[in-house]
Amino acid sequence: MTTEDRSYSLDSLGKILGNNQDQMKKMVGKFLEVSPDALSRLHKYFEEKDIEMVGKVAHEMKPSIDLMGIDELKNEIRLILDYARDEKKHIALQALISKVDRVMNKVFDELKVDFSL
Repeated sequence: MTTEDRSYSLDSLGKILGNNQDQMKKMVGKFLEVSPDALSRLHKYFEEKDIEMVGKVAHEMKPSIDLMGIDELKNEIRLILDYARDEKKHIALQALISKVDRVMNKVFDELKVDFSL
């Protein structure tokens, strides 16, 4: 898989860590450790109609999405934050959460292969 085909980009992370591959692998491992739980909680709170918590989890996920260069979700995670604050837009959350789920799971799979995790 070429860099252009990936659903993520570690350019920002690489700059922060001076392209230290060991440190990058640790950060990727941490991302793979905590992000599936956050994604699971996002779904759980949406199903429970706890929209305030949906917003909190989206806020928690935003820095990781940005740092891991998941450009396809940068707008979506911010829309989830905005829509969680606006009762008239709660209905649109389901489609956004579904997209976040789909893309994040693709990123998880790609990272596991790319970093042999």
